[in-house]
Amino acid sequence: MSRKITLLLTAILLVVSKISFCQIDNPYADFDPKTLKENAKYARSFAPNTYDERILYSCMADVVNAARAQYAFLPVFKSDERMDSTAMFQASYQAQKDEKTLDNFAPYKTTYFRLRKYGLAGNGNELVTKVKAYLGEAEYSYYDLCLAAVQSILKSPKTAEVLLDKQYSYLGIGFNTDAMMKSMYISFVFGNDRTFNNYKPSYGERDLPYTKGLAGFKSYDDKVCKKCSTDPALEVLSELISVNKNNEVYLNTDDYKNLKKLIGKEGDAIALDFVQHSQYECDDFTVDYDLSHRGTVTKPITFEKIMELNENSNLKSGKLTAKLCDVPETVNNDFDINILVLKEGNRICRTVITKAVETKKAENVEKVNFIKDLASIKAKGEWTAAPEDGEFSVTFPYDLKKTDYTTDAYESQLGTSDVPEYKLNSIEIIAHNSPNYYKDAAYQKIQEKRADFLKKSILAKYPGTEVTVSYDYCWESFKKNIVNDGEYYDMSFLTLEACAKQLKAESWTVKYLDSAYLAPCRYYEIKYHVTYKVDSKAQEQTFAVWKFNKALSEKNRPLAMSIENYIIDQVESGQYTATPLNNMVIPKHKDNQALLNNRLYMKYYLAPKLTEAMSEEMTEIFNLNTANVKLLYNTTVCDVFQRKITSTADIAKTQANIDKLYSIPGIPRDRVNAINMEYQMMIIDYLSAVPANMETTALMTSTFAKIKEIRNPVMDSWQNAYKLAARFASQRDYMYALSLMDPFLDDATISEDFLFSYISMAAHREQTYLGPLFGKAVKLAAEKNAVRLCGLFDELPVCVFENEEVKAIVCKACNR
Repeated sequence: MSRKITLLLTAILLVVSKISFCQIDNPYADFDPKTLKENAKYARSFAPNTYDERILYSCMADVVNAARAQYAFLPVFKSDERMDSTAMFQASYQAQKDEKTLDNFAPYKTTYFRLRKYGLAGNGNELVTKVKAYLGEAEYSYYDLCLAAVQSILKSPKTAEVLLDKQYSYLGIGFNTDAMMKSMYISFVFGNDRTFNNYKPSYGERDLPYTKGLAGFKSYDDKVCKKCSTDPALEVLSELISVNKNNEVYLNTDDYKNLKKLIGKEGDAIALDFVQHSQYECDDFTVDYDLSHRGTVTKPITFEKIMELNENSNLKSGKLTAKLCDVPETVNNDFDINILVLKEGNRICRTVITKAVETKKAENVEKVNFIKDLASIKAKGEWTAAPEDGEFSVTFPYDLKKTDYTTDAYESQLGTSDVPEYKLNSIEIIAHNSPNYYKDAAYQKIQEKRADFLKKSILAKYPGTEVTVSYDYCWESFKKNIVNDGEYYDMSFLTLEACAKQLKAESWTVKYLDSAYLAPCRYYEIKYHVTYKVDSKAQEQTFAVWKFNKALSEKNRPLAMSIENYIIDQVESGQYTATPLNNMVIPKHKDNQALLNNRLYMKYYLAPKLTEAMSEEMTEIFNLNTANVKLLYNTTVCDVFQRKITSTADIAKTQANIDKLYSIPGIPRDRVNAINMEYQMMIIDYLSAVPANMETTALMTSTFAKIKEIRNPVMDSWQNAYKLAARFASQRDYMYALSLMDPFLDDATISEDFLFSYISMAAHREQTYLGPLFGKAVKLAAEKNAVRLCGLFDELPVCVFENEEVKAIVCKACNR
């Protein structure tokens, strides 16, 4: 028992460990869409007594839309005159009272009744705010006022949630100043297609296919319903309802205790809403958006009533089978059953609709790259690849008797040289002679003949190239070597002329010295004067690597670091390939640790996955200087991807290493979040594959909770977002799954499976299917695969057609 408690505590600690590192600051504090500030009209000075209402309205709408685009990836709002009137009604009331308030006088006390006043359904939301109308002598523009209004809303999580709510596609704006023109009162009214009751039949027009009136139900109240409206566990209810061939509606579950947790509290109940498909035909909509239900509804059914109806007498089994009702006689077409979740006995807090969620091909192993070390070696300025003049030489010894040397004598050396591609400017032939031939007229003629022959050969190979010839007697080199000779060291003190004279007089001395000191002086140096080419990226990369090696061989690490930084930028932008990186010559030394790390960073960046060899190399690099704790991130990446989880003890150890990274300066938090996120996915995969018990169940719950804590605002790729979304969809947390996928709807590379999975999840409740992102996804899907889209919509609940854009797209694409 004590072991189980210990393991459970370990699981809980995995959730709360390093909780202080989670992002707790206001995520919207940086909001300031400066591009709007550059709008000439919005930059005008604002005066409360002479302002242009059209400019203020346009600016306010643009700033709101900018916030929604930046933080919720939403398209711009649509506008409607009736919603503007609703907002203006409340703004004027506030200005009259000189008080920020959502209340108004009866009968227009709430937003619901104000919307109804202007002929709309009561489905909408409203935010109000108050900002200064002027700042005295200080500069104050239309943009400044609008930004202050939206920033005031974003400061509060509660109001920010409304502003960024993706269910809304319409915006109404109203504003007015108080009598003294000190303050500007503003109202934002939000709505969607259910705000416009265009399909409500006239009174007595025909028999309605839905329950008339409110059916004794009360509408949504945020104070009562808030927790219920966000609980993903309630989504299971739609899976428990079935209809048999006798049109009997049953609720079946293997765990009635869990059902009690969901709907068993005092005042809890459910009601069934039978929604006929004929209500949502493309050319014949019959639905009343003034109502919280959509079809024919039953009376409330409590958990106690369900238990009374239970046909399974063996309660120990946990199974429950209860006939809730018969399909109403008025329901005579294909239908969906929505479950209305009630609080206070009759208040509709949530509608759980039928689902057809799919997450095909969502598996993906996200590569988490190493981090670079750009700080350990201070770079020398900013290096950029550009054409550069330079020179290089090849040499070959010559025979005193041979005078017919050609380019064949040295050409093989050019093929093995690491010199990058170049444009040849000129060639210099330097004939190096031994000192004993200094001022030897006969030998000089032989040398000239030998050099001329070689020059002609070079010109034949490089026609039109300037070729020059010079002569040298290796005097400095000879002196440096001869000083070490015990017998003839004194020659190093002579002049070249004196030494040559002595050697000519002493033939035995020449014979003695020739092999060791004189023969090495007789060679040709062919010096190429060139301009290195960087016309193509392949040429540029070879040149950059060559320059890097040259700088490092000269121990100029700051310059080498500058060049490596440039190479990194090119790799990250997809301009350079992996192969030339292997030509970077970096001795494995403590002083070169940053250069070695960055080269391996690039190799891994360009590789499809982390290999065992890369992991071993990274460990070796880290061990060169373990004081560089920043590289612990990279060794932890290796640990996560190369070490298989075999026990919860493995999880605890690796998790501790990851959590430690949050406290190391210089390691970006989002990178730690990335590797942490990938490890949580691995934990989920491991726990899904082992037998469930108290410990693994607690750890699974804590892992999903931790993912929400550490998730970056935008995942590194749509593939990883899709993979994680599929995990949360398996837990029926569709809202969170969609939030992971939202940022990638504009990514042209998303897969068809990603798109259709998004649609299937967004169709699970009106807060998502009524929003503009659902319409965007359906439009993209129709363009990609209309046949598949039509097949999917055959499975989705019909109420998704309440989204007017979606209805138009599907009705046209599917010829409904």
